[in-house]
Amino acid sequence: MVMVLCVWAMVGVAHGFSGEGESVTLQVQMQMSIDGRLVDGVNETLKVRLLVSGEVSNTVIWEKDYEGMVVDNGRVMVTLEGEDNQGHELVADMFDREGVRLEVEVAGEVVKLDMVSQPYAIKSRISDQSHSARGIQGVPVKIATEVKEGDILVIKDGEWVPMGPDDGIEGLWGAEDEVSTLGALADVEIETSEVGEVLGYNGNEWVNVKDQQLSEADVDKIVSDAGYIKEVGKSALEEGEYHQIRGIGGKIKVDPMIQLKDNVEIEGNVLMGGTLGQAMFPISKAVVSEVTIKGSKKNVVMNESEGKLKINKEVKVEGQEGILISGTGKEGRLVLYTSEDEVGFDDELSWDGEKKQLGVGGISEREGVNVNVEGGVRIGEPFVVGDEEIKVREYVKDEDLARVALSGSYSDLMGVPNLEAYVKTAALNEKLEREYVSRAQMGVEIDNRIDAFSETGLESVFESHLEAYDDRAARDLAVSEVLTGYDTKTEASETYVDHGELDETLEGYATTRKIKDEILQDYIKTAEVSAVGKSGSYKDITDWPEVVYGEEYALDKAMFDERY
Repeated sequence: MVMVLCVWAMVGVAHGFSGEGESVTLQVQMQMSIDGRLVDGVNETLKVRLLVSGEVSNTVIWEKDYEGMVVDNGRVMVTLEGEDNQGHELVADMFDREGVRLEVEVAGEVVKLDMVSQPYAIKSRISDQSHSARGIQGVPVKIATEVKEGDILVIKDGEWVPMGPDDGIEGLWGAEDEVSTLGALADVEIETSEVGEVLGYNGNEWVNVKDQQLSEADVDKIVSDAGYIKEVGKSALEEGEYHQIRGIGGKIKVDPMIQLKDNVEIEGNVLMGGTLGQAMFPISKAVVSEVTIKGSKKNVVMNESEGKLKINKEVKVEGQEGILISGTGKEGRLVLYTSEDEVGFDDELSWDGEKKQLGVGGISEREGVNVNVEGGVRIGEPFVVGDEEIKVREYVKDEDLARVALSGSYSDLMGVPNLEAYVKTAALNEKLEREYVSRAQMGVEIDNRIDAFSETGLESVFESHLEAYDDRAARDLAVSEVLTGYDTKTEASETYVDHGELDETLEGYATTRKIKDEILQDYIKTAEVSAVGKSGSYKDITDWPEVVYGEEYALDKAMFDERY
């Protein structure tokens, strides 16, 4: 961000230079831009400081924050007045010293302005409104209740006093003391005068003499004899070192280092015999389009192309082994060395950061897979699954197994026993059907008998036994009356949550133990924070030292200089 700062001084109510100082108002207008474009519609916080430069350090005499300042088409204006963050009033006396400087800080950028003309403008405005003066050249002025036309200030009894002819001052207003011609003066002797003559003192009195005018040739000779020149050109400058020159045109200062006040444009090459910048005085910013470093075999060239820094040779970092690696990559692909100083990638080797999965040939969509291989895999011993080592040599191959181990067919068994001692299924079923009653037949028989019994006396038996019980309608009515105060299953599901739903809802919340043991570990209780930690105000600091402010010291010093 680049800021151009302009200041206008507008003085408020002021009545002379009082001991405590009178309040003033400054209008500060800034113009802000980024990369040549004006900033617009941005709310910024401005920190404005008024400093006095000292031999060792700078002293802040007034500082105030202005929040929410709106930048309109690059312009923002702020009014400096009243009390600052520390309760100090902005008064005219703050400008009545050397080295006063204004600083404005915004978005990390600081702009400084030497207050060269502002103190004089403020003093001029105050002087225009002043109606009395405390002293002239250190001599106090006596307060006069009445001043007459023609009175003058006269020092009397150590004070300036307005006095006139009525006060006994003679010699200036009497008619007998008035003169109308030089000849009327006692120590002037005027003879026949001519045009161009001037008064000259001959040791006794003033007489008229011819003016000793110098011709242009006389002036040229005097200037030449004194070592001065009338015109400056190549012939007038001698080669050599001019040690007495400390500055050129107000733009270049040499004392003891070269300081450039404004931007300097140089056409052509600049050859330097030494280094550019020093460790203790580094160059703050250098803007170049191309840098060429002279090499023993080939120059190293650094420039910008398509938004990237390009270097035509290898880069080695001092104190580190090897050179910097360069190359191209692709999101989600593993880096592979294509040479000693170049890297690339292979589309078959990928990494999915969301699944935390390494893929060879592709990524699996199955959850919980950390390594996915699309193709054959060979694993050397040992082969460990979890914490258990699987010894492959303890397992058999398919070719070492009998046919029945894979088919499970009875016909594939070898050494089948003699089945003559056993009964076949068909013969067993025939015997059971002939000699025994099956479950189905038994069910049919029972059903037939139950039907016969129900047709004769079963209904009367049931009716006699169920006389003491309610029928379905009465039962439903009784149950409904009892359950009137209860929720149905649907109502309970909508109103209450079960343990699973509660656990799922509480997943987004922290437990009391987690808050105390983990989250609040980096925090302290508000009761343990001092008042200055909450307010940030200097006034809330305890045991703060007794200090004398710069403006108080200046006022005391002026009073002591006047009285003692």
